[in-house]
Amino acid sequence: LIARFDLAGISGGDAVFNPEKLEWMNNQHLMRLPDDVLVAQVRPWLERAGLWRDTFDTTERAWLIEALALLRPRAKRLGDIPDGLAPLAGEVVFDDVAVAKHVTVEVTPHLQALADTLAGLDEFGLAEIERAVRGTAEAGGARPGAFMQAVRVCLTGRTVSPGLFETIALLGRERSVDRLRAGARQAQPS
Repeated sequence: LIARFDLAGISGGDAVFNPEKLEWMNNQHLMRLPDDVLVAQVRPWLERAGLWRDTFDTTERAWLIEALALLRPRAKRLGDIPDGLAPLAGEVVFDDVAVAKHVTVEVTPHLQALADTLAGLDEFGLAEIERAVRGTAEAGGARPGAFMQAVRVCLTGRTVSPGLFETIALLGRERSVDRLRAGARQAQPS
């Protein structure tokens, strides 16, 4: 390296630091980390956020790895992961603005219908979940986009999350049904 270095090859212009490119590059690194390495590296962040559970080392390891797989594409740095994991691993905290905008009394019957449909599914895979969500919207005459956003707010308390069907699968049947019903109780007149 020293033998190949030449000062003549250095441009005279000012160097430019590009933070967006650095964040992109860091995301690429996070996407390529082996699961166990990512868990080890994110653990201190989760501990500081009060999200780490000892079961993440044992019985909930597969769940955590699945959650991290959903969060990786949007994470620019390790410090982004606790915020994304909080509504999935902890209790849902509703954003009042999101609830007021998306969880209206008009959508409440559809949310209840989806909760009932999910509770009654024989299989709880992504395909079945997607059919249940889309079918509930169609059967109730709800606009799919608006309905799915209301479902997202009920499940996570937020308007932004990983994919909706993947989020439902990750939360599982019982938690998803409970959150849909709790979210429906938050409904606001539109």
